[in-house]
Amino acid sequence: MTSKTTSLYEQVIERIQAVANEINLVPLEPQLMISDYEIAILTAVTARFPNDRARGCYFHQSQVKIVLRK
Repeated sequence: MTSKTTSLYEQVIERIQAVANEINLVPLEPQLMISDYEIAILTAVTARFPNDRARGCYFHQSQVKIVLRK
């Protein structure tokens, strides 16, 4: 994505939900969403799935620790 805003991530999530509903006829209701630590996507996931847990991934967390140690 060229512009990583909460609004655009919400639109992407909405589209993924629509496709999942068309294909599976089952609502998309994840219990856990893992992404990088970008605030916009974590905010969008929390807004679209209020009962979901949005977390940053271990890989990106470990990269931050490596940078801070240098």
